[in-house]
Amino acid sequence: DYQNQNIEFWEPVVESWNLSIDLRSDRDNNLSKYSIVTEDLMNMNVTKPFLTTLFQTTDAWKDDLSKEKKEEIESNFCPFYLVNWTGDDIKISINEDKKKKRIKIMNGAQYELNMK
Repeated sequence: DYQNQNIEFWEPVVESWNLSIDLRSDRDNNLSKYSIVTEDLMNMNVTKPFLTTLFQTTDAWKDDLSKEKKEEIESNFCPFYLVNWTGDDIKISINEDKKKKRIKIMNGAQYELNMK
């Protein structure tokens, strides 16, 4: 949620959304199968007030940092991470630079989703 300054009210970024996750494990063969299913669309509210709040917050955080620290953060900044807390290692496919890339994410690890 974020504070919409135009109407002075909290608004959701992601609307309520139903999602089903099915996990099946075969401990004898050390195999796991995951299934993530939704019949609903995930609705995100990317509005002008949301983007204004996002950019103002980002600018305020940047202004609070020293120039040296700011340069270090900007060069290493990644706004999105995929974190695996499933209890098992997972494999995913990502389209990156028009190429499909398969990635293994260990349990407890994270993968940076760089969108440059």
